[in-house]
Amino acid sequence: MVSRADLSAQVEAEVAGWEGVTTEPHRFGGVEFNIGKREIGHIHRRGGVLDIPFPKRIRDALIAAGRTRPHHVLPETGWTTFYVDSAEAVADAIWLMRMSYLLTVIRRPDRAPDVNVAREVERLAPSGELAILIERQLTRNRREGGARSSA
Repeated sequence: MVSRADLSAQVEAEVAGWEGVTTEPHRFGGVEFNIGKREIGHIHRRGGVLDIPFPKRIRDALIAAGRTRPHHVLPETGWTTFYVDSAEAVADAIWLMRMSYLLTVIRRPDRAPDVNVAREVERLAPSGELAILIERQLTRNRREGGARSSA
């Protein structure tokens, strides 16, 4: 059986390699992932606890879809908690972190100029209310001339 620390290390290695992402120690332990000064999530290595911020409506859609849970300490905020407790959970954790990453890049395209957000979102294939909310973010971004959002 693979330990939660080893599973967390897999998530950390993947996310740390994305364009524009930096890492630093998190104030409550583990490692924090940032784009510029904006945190896109952090993982507590030993327990495999992955905390990720989302806009509240997107967070609600993710929870309704069963992709994550409300934050274990701040359940009424946009923060979520996902437990990286199996090999299968690693892929789900990376999916969630990529979604947080893309939502940040939509707002700050200068932080990852080579990322084609629309193509990346299509690859993640969100469904239902989540797909609608993300499309709204992309549409707003196109109007404002933000991140690369065309194919």
